[in-house]
Amino acid sequence: MTALATWCGPLQQRGDTLIGALLTRQSLRGDTPTIVAAQPGSWLGASPFQWQTAWTGTAIGRYGQYSVASDATLYYIDDLIAELRAAGAQLASRTPSDLIAAALDAWGERAIERLEGDYAFVAIDASTRTLLAARDWGGLRSLYFAATRDSIAFASEASPLTHLPGVDARLNVPWLAEAAAGRYESPRESAYLGVELVPAGSMVRASLAASDIARSVERVSTFSPPTFLGDERPAVPFEEAKVELRQLMEAAVRERLPATGEVTVGLSGGRDSTAVYALARRDAGERLHAVSVSYPEGDPGREDDVIRDVLQLCGGETQWIDATTLPIFATIADGASTRHEPFGHAYAEFQEALARAARSQGARVLLNGSGGDQLFSGEPSYLADLVRHGKLRTLIKEWRRLEGGRDWRAFFRLALWPNVGPLGNSLLTAVRGAPYPDPFDRPLPPWIRRDFAERVGLPARHKANFPDRRKAGSAANFERRWLLTHPFFPRVFAEAFRLYLKEGVELRAPLADSRLLRFAATRPRWERRDGWQVKMLMRASLTDVLPHSVTGNRHRPTGTTEGLLQRALQQRMSGLIDEFARNSILTQMGILDVGALSEVGANLRDGRPESAGLEAVYTILAEVWARSHIGNAFPVAGS
Repeated sequence: MTALATWCGPLQQRGDTLIGALLTRQSLRGDTPTIVAAQPGSWLGASPFQWQTAWTGTAIGRYGQYSVASDATLYYIDDLIAELRAAGAQLASRTPSDLIAAALDAWGERAIERLEGDYAFVAIDASTRTLLAARDWGGLRSLYFAATRDSIAFASEASPLTHLPGVDARLNVPWLAEAAAGRYESPRESAYLGVELVPAGSMVRASLAASDIARSVERVSTFSPPTFLGDERPAVPFEEAKVELRQLMEAAVRERLPATGEVTVGLSGGRDSTAVYALARRDAGERLHAVSVSYPEGDPGREDDVIRDVLQLCGGETQWIDATTLPIFATIADGASTRHEPFGHAYAEFQEALARAARSQGARVLLNGSGGDQLFSGEPSYLADLVRHGKLRTLIKEWRRLEGGRDWRAFFRLALWPNVGPLGNSLLTAVRGAPYPDPFDRPLPPWIRRDFAERVGLPARHKANFPDRRKAGSAANFERRWLLTHPFFPRVFAEAFRLYLKEGVELRAPLADSRLLRFAATRPRWERRDGWQVKMLMRASLTDVLPHSVTGNRHRPTGTTEGLLQRALQQRMSGLIDEFARNSILTQMGILDVGALSEVGANLRDGRPESAGLEAVYTILAEVWARSHIGNAFPVAGS
């Protein structure tokens, strides 16, 4: 990750000084700053870590009329260079910023369609005085901006931008309340009124020649997930498809391996990280290492025997981390001052432990299995589509395979409710006396005060931001679009990336690959899920490199962190709630009903069932962030 900074504004302003200040406030993201003038009144800055410069260079690039600052690792570079040369480009560099500048020069804004990688960048076209900024669809690299009448600035973090002249640095209170509820649904808002997030898979365009730069800003979506094939016959037969998938996965893993040096895989016993490990081992050999978490006997996360099977077949060893030693939630307040937003990773200590283990192995890159679930697995949402299309025989068969039995509530939620439509849902609400919750919805926790929620418009905001099922076309496609486009997930990925980088490691996800995404969309539902079984095509493509304990059927999902979470909630969350409920800033602002939150803490402490434990985590994360960024003197709401 590279710290980005861009400022464009009046000539009399010292843009280099402003850029320097922005980079200084992002020093935890890089230590090798470069600042250049793209044109009069326009400055670009970037600061990678010294160890990253082997593949990023200075992170500042130029080609033709374009100057670029990027936080990027590009893949399939040889393919991109061949396309650029075919378009007439004369290339002297393979660094991401130079290649992005050359791609923009060759294809304009459509260059984004040709870039494969993890990136956030800002580009300035000197010929038209136009600024472009974009993020890839995966969202590992964050990017924010602030625009005023006479200036626009970008940075990798939100809070540094609030120090610029004319930027509204006031707290975005409704957004903070949603953060405390764990919703994170707004695609563009940040914790500050004057700072906006560039969403994953989107672009921002602005005219630097406009009389009012802020009003010239255009926000363009650049990513729309493909519609996945449902219960239809695919164009390519299964046997041919598994060969193609294997080749695509091999290429995706190979592209994300560093050219030299040690590399680590976060290895669980699931199908995704094991695939990455097996394929990476073939390319990287002995320089590939692994780190795994060992769960206690009987824990739903335990996959130790499967991991050993993988290592026995593929070679290599893993560094074990005892799950019972992971201090989940124990350091929840320690990193609050370094987080630029209230959002924090619920398993931050877990991620940091993996990163530290990778560094102890000499690695600067860690590969994980993120992406496999989104592309090659599936939830039982397809049951609703079987109802919609009258495929009752298949519906009955699938319900039996899911062992649904007489759980009619689950059958209604999964198979019937998605088909009732707005009118039917209104009638259902009238009968129940309350809206029937969407299975994908996150309800407002009971400790978020309802009078406050109404006053700041949280229900209206939720309605505006929650995706419309009717636009998805099918229940299964709604699920797929949710997983690939909901704003919550890029925040998780970007925060995990930041946590790894803090420990000196770059996180890469081979299965979150555009080529794999396009392929996965062409495959039928039954290759993703059939009853309890998932990832049938993916498993079939790996039978010669992974043991049967990975590629064979399983009776139930394994490797879940449910037990780890419940232990941490019971051991630590009740104490955190008691500690931070006293003199709570969120309570002073009128957001929290501290009594309702304390009741959750008591339930957790006494071992009583508590379904809102994870939401309580996000509330505490928001509270400790507010304390570290605002201070106890911040005025309460309405004062």
